[in-house]
Amino acid sequence: PYVEEGDFKLAKEILRQKCLVGLMIEKEESMERFNQRFGWKLKNEGDKECQNRRLQWDWSLRNPHEVEVLEGNRLWNLISGQNKYDMKLYEYVQVLFEEQSKMFGPGS
Repeated sequence: PYVEEGDFKLAKEILRQKCLVGLMIEKEESMERFNQRFGWKLKNEGDKECQNRRLQWDWSLRNPHEVEVLEGNRLWNLISGQNKYDMKLYEYVQVLFEEQSKMFGPGS
C-alpha cells in the first residue's frame, strides 16, 4: 500500500495532538523534556552517568555506517526520493519540536 497525501496529513495531526517529539540532533534537550513530562527522575550519579553515556554519539551500542549520508549527496537523494513522506514528516517534527518548547518554559 502506498502512502498518500491524506495519510501524511493524518500522521502530522496525530503527532501534533498525541506525541511529545524528540530529535537525535537535540538529544539532551529531548531527554530533559521527556524526563520533565513523564516525571522520570535520575536517582543517583550512576543514573546520570548512564543517561549521559547513552546520549553520546560514541556510545558502544551505536551502529556503524560504512557510507556517510549527507544532505544533497547521491545516496541522500535516492533515499529521500523513495521516502518522500518520511522526509516531509521529519521536517514537520523539527517544526513541532520548536513549537513544543513553549510547554517547557524559557531555555527549552
